Formats: sequence, C-alpha cells, structure tokens
Amino acid sequence: MTDKKNVIRHISAHTLLKSLEPLSVKKLVDAGEIITFEDGDLIIREDEVSPHLFFIISGTVNIDVKGKDKDVYICSMGSGEFIGEAGIFMTLKRTANVRSADKSVLLRIERDNFHSFIKEKPAAGIKVLLIIIYSMLKKLSVTNQELAFERQHDIVQDDIDEIIKNFI
Repeated sequence: MTDKKNVIRHISAHTLLKSLEPLSVKKLVDAGEIITFEDGDLIIREDEVSPHLFFIISGTVNIDVKGKDKDVYICSMGSGEFIGEAGIFMTLKRTANVRSADKSVLLRIERDNFHSFIKEKPAAGIKVLLIIIYSMLKKLSVTNQELAFERQHDIVQDDIDEIIKNFI
C-alpha cells in the first residue's frame, strides 16, 4: 500500500476524507510521506517534540504512556484515524508513545507542508482541519467520559469525614 496511487484511492474512499476532491487528496498525499511500520515499531515517542501529523492508512497502532513501573495502555487506533494532531498546531512535547501493533502504513505530514497545503487548497484545507478538530473533540469526549467514570469511584474528603464521624 506504499504506492501513491493506491494510497490516494484508499484515502479518497475513506469516510473522513471522501468529501475531498481527487486533486486535493493527491495534494495532501504529496504534502506528506508514506511510511511503513512493522509490528512494535515506535512511531511517536512520549516527551519528544515533533511537528508531524499522521493519518493511518492501514494497520493498527497502540497508544500508551509511561507509568511508574511499566507502560500504561491507553487505546488502539486504526485505518482512517489521525494521530499526533497537536504537532501541526503547537510545539509541545508528545504526551504518549505510539507503536505499530502490526504492519501499518501511515501518511506523515510535517507542519509547514500542511500549512502549504492549506494555502494552496484553502477549501480542502478547511475541510481537513474540521475533520482533525472533530477527531480531537471525539478523543476529548471519550477521555472526559473515562475521567468522569473514574471520579465516580473516588472517595472524597467529605466522604471520609462522614465515615469517621459516624464511626466515632
């Protein structure tokens, strides 16, 4: 799947990007680099600063963060999803590791090249930005739900005080 024509065909058919006209998809692919990763290959390193956005063309990636004793699994993502979106907006350290879970093909786009794509194809650029924002908001929503679930099970100080007061 590293052939540009196949990548363009695959991206054009994908739900997230099918609203782009073929020339815009070609320009987007031309703005990036198609990279193949094998099972276990590190794609993004936690704490690294990187100006890249990735679109998963095929395969699956696992996302984890450093824990005290071992890496903590966060989630898996697959074909048609974006990772590393913050890299095109900010110059900050990456918040997680991303590793290929199998043979994966990704389109890696560097920030300046993405900005050039937007300047050259503003309508398509806006569509892609909206898709990226949607992707980020979806991830944020899932994270908020997980955080809310975890907090439901936290004992707060008032609960502890009430237990002690009733016990004594």
